[in-house]
Amino acid sequence: MSWGLQTAVAAQFHEIALAILLLALALESMIIGRLRTAVAWAGLLVFVKEDLGLTVAAIGLVIAWRYRDRIGLWLAAWGVGWLLLSVAVILPLLNTGGQYDYSDRIDVRGMIADPVGALVTIFSASAKYETVWLLLLAGGFLFLRSPLSLIMVPTLAWRFVSGNDVYWGPEWHYSAVLMPVLFAALIDAIDTSRRSGRRWLRSADAVVVPAVTVAALLLLPSQPLGELADPATFRQSERWATAHQVMAQIPAGSTVETGVVLMPYLVPDTEVFWLGNDNPAPEYLIVDDQDWSWGPTHPADGVAHAEETYPGESYELVFQENGYQLVRRIG
Repeated sequence: MSWGLQTAVAAQFHEIALAILLLALALESMIIGRLRTAVAWAGLLVFVKEDLGLTVAAIGLVIAWRYRDRIGLWLAAWGVGWLLLSVAVILPLLNTGGQYDYSDRIDVRGMIADPVGALVTIFSASAKYETVWLLLLAGGFLFLRSPLSLIMVPTLAWRFVSGNDVYWGPEWHYSAVLMPVLFAALIDAIDTSRRSGRRWLRSADAVVVPAVTVAALLLLPSQPLGELADPATFRQSERWATAHQVMAQIPAGSTVETGVVLMPYLVPDTEVFWLGNDNPAPEYLIVDDQDWSWGPTHPADGVAHAEETYPGESYELVFQENGYQLVRRIG
């Protein structure tokens, strides 16, 4: 029921889902002292997503610090090495533009030139505080007592220093990888607290475990799972039939540009381009005035938008109804 996993499920599948199991297995192995097994599981994370190289490095450093084992340093080097190899070599080679498209999300030069300003930026948005507050609630604060909690720092750091505000809050899938770390840290903190010389710490789990359970239940109505209690969730959209009318007019094998909402339906039969990229002129373009991909404003005239986006090309309107516009390239 953790909020980070709920928001990830609600955002549909993302490759980060593969990291959740690997993280859980690696952290469990760390807690019980099976360091070689932990390193094996953690080492696989670099093949899921490029930023997880930082997480792998953090796991390695925690192993080296807590267990005084040199294998942790090797794991940290493995994580950093694959991060650099991914963003500098592999992903640019796979990109038609020959570059790493996300390099502009974090202004490294600006941070170096103005470290004070960068620090202020990290703590300047309410969405970031919301994310941190939800983490504290989900972990009952006690998880901070475990060194494993430090493994969350790289993920939170790159999200909070980014200029993209989508990364800051608790929405989407970005917090999914924090959940196994959070709860592994909580389990580890409870385990070490039970062996503490302080009486109040030895009994902390008697308070913390019920507290985090209650917190999860109280948050539930405002989380995606809470929508299952709303009958509207199960009603078919009034625009369902119209959407399929639009897509039925696009011949199989055509190229079509559209937003995220209709992309999964179009992919099996057509070559689909997301409207947020620099694309070749498509044969068809769909304007959906309820698709968030367009941002705050949607084109009122689909033909004018297509011809402005692709100079030298001519388009005609072939369908317009219920907030949908379908335009076709002429010639």
